[in-house]
Amino acid sequence: MNILAIANSQIKANGGSLVPLEGYADSLGVSMVSSRVDALPHAGKNRANMARYADDPAIVRAIQAKRYDYVLVTSRNSVWDREGEQEVFDGVARLHDIVVDAGAELALWEAGKTEFGVNVWMADKVHGAVLAQHATGALMFAFLTGRDPTGSAYRGSTQETTVPAAQAIWAQHAAARLLKAERESGFLP
Repeated sequence: MNILAIANSQIKANGGSLVPLEGYADSLGVSMVSSRVDALPHAGKNRANMARYADDPAIVRAIQAKRYDYVLVTSRNSVWDREGEQEVFDGVARLHDIVVDAGAELALWEAGKTEFGVNVWMADKVHGAVLAQHATGALMFAFLTGRDPTGSAYRGSTQETTVPAAQAIWAQHAAARLLKAERESGFLP
């Protein structure tokens, strides 16, 4: 599986969620190659920045440079939940078209403050704590591969930091429950 991550602060802060995603893949024998392209820093909030990704020549070139299975974009808020933000919706739609034309799927990850049922998300006003990034990586692994991460020995969060075993196991079980619920709802095969 080849993944291109548009590396905004949500991907990079506190070790980011891409390191745990790769760690789960490696520990469970899933072939995964990930690349990153840095999003240009723009003034304003992440949602507004997402609207600009389709207009960023470096991002477009990276998407078109090779065959990816997924182009991963993260946001801390939903791009769909606010009225009057047509610019964000239009920008994400343009990005989707660029990604699909390149033969990949757009994986839009909206990391909420309580996506695991407890508020472990905030390390600062806008970025996930180490545990939240680890848990998000486990959940991304489950949804992108369709595989349950339960039983993985992976405990990392960054190249230098690990999470306690009990927290990693909690993240794995939370990801497994959410994956099961999405399958039961018919959202995922």
